[in-house]
Amino acid sequence: MTGFSFRLRPASFLAFFFLAVPAVTFAISSNASVSALRKAAEQGDPEAQYNLGIRYENGQGVERNAREAVKWYRSAAEQNYARAQNNLGACYDSGFGVGEDDREAVKWYRRAAEQGDPEAQCNLGVCYNNGEGVREDDREAVKWFLRAAEQKYADAQFYLGYCYARGIGVAKDYAEAVKWYRLAADQSHAVAQFYLAYSYAQGLGIARDLSLAFTWYNRSALLGYPRAEWYVGRCYEYGYGVVISKTEAEAWYSKAEAHGFDADDADLDDDYPDFDDDDILGSDFDADDSDGNGDDSNADDDSDDGDDNSDADDDPDDGDDGSDADDDPDDGDDGFDDGDDSDDGDDGFDDGDDSDDGDDGFDDGDDSDDGDDGFDDGDDGFDADDDSGGGDDF
Repeated sequence: MTGFSFRLRPASFLAFFFLAVPAVTFAISSNASVSALRKAAEQGDPEAQYNLGIRYENGQGVERNAREAVKWYRSAAEQNYARAQNNLGACYDSGFGVGEDDREAVKWYRRAAEQGDPEAQCNLGVCYNNGEGVREDDREAVKWFLRAAEQKYADAQFYLGYCYARGIGVAKDYAEAVKWYRLAADQSHAVAQFYLAYSYAQGLGIARDLSLAFTWYNRSALLGYPRAEWYVGRCYEYGYGVVISKTEAEAWYSKAEAHGFDADDADLDDDYPDFDDDDILGSDFDADDSDGNGDDSNADDDSDDGDDNSDADDDPDDGDDGSDADDDPDDGDDGFDDGDDSDDGDDGFDDGDDSDDGDDGFDDGDDSDDGDDGFDDGDDGFDADDDSGGGDDF
């Protein structure tokens, strides 16, 4: 599978902890009994049919039954109920209660997306990016991501930011990437928080700030994102934006490892970390332990207050926080730039004086060799084979 390399599923599948679950998905006639829902559903009420499908999908008040869920989603979808159309598409996408069928999934996603459903718009965008059930078309993917992102759908905001960062279906623009990452990050989207942190750490589209980089790595890690957990460990080990603590470093490395993250996949030698679901949900990661609502990360009301151990508000100067940011003797291979990097060729961070973009794994804004920098090459975990005219549709 190309592109994002995973299938989106209805938000009521809680497996992808980092997805922002729109309130409408759980807009069950909340206090209605199953018998009341069934009565209304059998009388043809599409909302009741949709909500009864949700009950069967999740085993809420009834025994979990995928086929019954599909039956009721279909009944509502055939009455043009957008949320049910999206969920029915996702059932075909994932093979939940029905045979897996990418084309059928796209059909139902499209019907809901054209009615303005943001989750369906995002799902349709993923299908276009992956070339599943439809001809691969990154520009079309970006179009649908944008429509959903403009409705504040966090997943789409993250994907759109990633497209801008990698030049997928649109002209590469790190500042625009940061804009969309931040919007998703502010909604406690763990993966967007990680990429926002990475942008701060490398000065991509925003002024480099290791303290704020740590802030966002930490928030992402607190939501259980394994890669962010590993990066927080790295910050503590070398003092990037936080006081050095070997104990904290080892604790975070252990968490990342327990959640299935392989340090060999840390992308320290690459110019931009690939987005890969294997990295997001390690084999031992329990999504139920990380609800993504930000309650434990203070993401909604703690941009710089230090409650998340980031000390971002009162530590604007990395030189006085014990971080050793100005004189790290081992900058060449740790994936962080401290402003005095004598070996940009392999550290994965840009210090603003990079004379060899072709092989250092980083782009300094004057990249003449996309063929080998990992950005626009079709092997980055998000297929960009058809993006030569990106951006013309905006």
